[in-house]
Amino acid sequence: MTSPHPMSETKASKIVENVTSTLETALGVLETFGDLTANVPYLNTITGVVKSNKERVNVLFDKIGIITQTIAESICTLDETQRGAAAESFRGDLEKYHSVLVDAARIVNEWTSHSVMRRVLKRSDFDGIADNLEKKIETFRDVFSVARLARLSQGQHEANNMLAKLLNSDTRSTLKDWLKPADVGANYQDALNKKHPGTGKWLLENSLEFREWTYAPTSFLWLHGISGSGKTVLSSMIVDKIRDPRWLYAFFYFDINNPNQQKVNNMLCSLVHQLSAQMPCPPLLKLCEACQNGEILPSNSELLPILKELSGHQEIYLVLDALDECSERTMLLEILASILEAKLSTMHLIVTSRTEITYFDIAKEAVLVSLDEAIRGDIELYVGDQLSNMGGYIAKNKDGIRKQLLDKGSNMFRLVALQLEAFRKSGGTKSKVNQALATMPTTLAGIYDHILEMTDMPEQVCRVMNWLIFAMRGMRLAELIDALAFDFSQDSIRFDEDERMDAQTLLNACSSLVSVPQNWDAKSVVRLSHASVKDYFLDSGSTKCGVKVSDQEAQGLIAKTCLAYLNSFSLIPDISVLKKRVSSCAICVMALGLPSEALQKFCWRLQSL
Repeated sequence: MTSPHPMSETKASKIVENVTSTLETALGVLETFGDLTANVPYLNTITGVVKSNKERVNVLFDKIGIITQTIAESICTLDETQRGAAAESFRGDLEKYHSVLVDAARIVNEWTSHSVMRRVLKRSDFDGIADNLEKKIETFRDVFSVARLARLSQGQHEANNMLAKLLNSDTRSTLKDWLKPADVGANYQDALNKKHPGTGKWLLENSLEFREWTYAPTSFLWLHGISGSGKTVLSSMIVDKIRDPRWLYAFFYFDINNPNQQKVNNMLCSLVHQLSAQMPCPPLLKLCEACQNGEILPSNSELLPILKELSGHQEIYLVLDALDECSERTMLLEILASILEAKLSTMHLIVTSRTEITYFDIAKEAVLVSLDEAIRGDIELYVGDQLSNMGGYIAKNKDGIRKQLLDKGSNMFRLVALQLEAFRKSGGTKSKVNQALATMPTTLAGIYDHILEMTDMPEQVCRVMNWLIFAMRGMRLAELIDALAFDFSQDSIRFDEDERMDAQTLLNACSSLVSVPQNWDAKSVVRLSHASVKDYFLDSGSTKCGVKVSDQEAQGLIAKTCLAYLNSFSLIPDISVLKKRVSSCAICVMALGLPSEALQKFCWRLQSL
């Protein structure tokens, strides 16, 4: 993005002096930064709204005028060199202010429209929404003050922020060691990287429900959809939208791949840790001291009041993704109900889940938004762009192929993405593409059936599933390879390092059932690619290709493998050779964690070395 054009003092003063309304002041200043706002057609919308509803929104737009006049006056105090130094930081704030103005115009327009007023809305407190709009606008008063712009021009703002972080680093480290928050930032970045350009606008820019959630007091929005409808990516886009130092925000992703992201306590620890980094929280420090100075993990009943305390002082936005992947669903819904019962006017809660979770009573308190039809436009955009990047027969017939994909895609991003991947692997010839379209499954289960049918090592794939679904922690690629280096047809199995499979061969066999980082290596953690993969293998306890995937089967497999793995070392008399073998075997750490008398004896032997 280019820097804004320098604005002379004469031009800025003229904006302030020659206004006919407070709103025109705002519009005039923003128009001055033409390259910054040229692509947002909000000018006529706002002026039209004000003309027809001036009395009702006069106070709101007076506030806009005051803040915007502050912008102009602050700019006037800086010389051209100072304005250049402050430009980049100021630009980001101006864009956020601009976004709030657009929201204000749309909300007022919608609430004064007869067609909208006739609707039975879950949130009907316009005064509350207007109050929160004013609060949001008011936060810009200090942002655009003369003093702050001067600090920005001298680089002091960043220095002050760095000093505050350094002063607080010891406390932050103590709280992190105590609460052990899950690395939800990794989920956020991973999902955001999957975002396709242009998608999500139907919610983030055009949805009345989302704008009401942003500004209405005690707002609760629940996005629900079928498996594979893109809920987690959408959650990350929402987090990206609300990230702003002028209010509090926190997020949590329930994740079947991570045991540290499946329990209610995991969620509460993460939320409290994130929020405490944004504002002081003396009660949290007292609780840490009460928990033997961080030696004891706090309980849910201790953390919940802290969360409410943090939420009671300023606007707070919470985003919780994939409620259906929480292993303590009933407890989770009880915690959410408790948060809502507190009636905190500053609280804005948004959650995502599969549709079946919305049948619980707590959903009656939420504004429900179904993704099943809403995301069709996003899927169309995604499919169109993906096909445009393919050549040959696909490029020549992309319109027809696009229509068939959308018709059979069942409004599932994942289903369509898997089919596009199949196109890429097919070579893109006419016969292969037409065959793929003719046999394209219309469900995720059908796609997964096809993957197992195409692999030449289905039993190994199912054993991988048993490890990934039921192991106590995430499995590294090297560990999975070692876990398969056995002849399972024998009653007495023994680890054979010469039976280690090539890593790429294993990943190819598992195909789209698993995911690894783009630049993977032997230490990379292998994950289920989607929650629907777990559902598929556990469905009705069915057996896939000769190997059953179930809790009982997995625990037997894991115990048998670990014991046989460790037993293979028992015949090595030379201590130096044993040390070398143990250090080179990837799964040894997990095997040593298996509780049994034999393992305890082996551990004692290792400890004595």
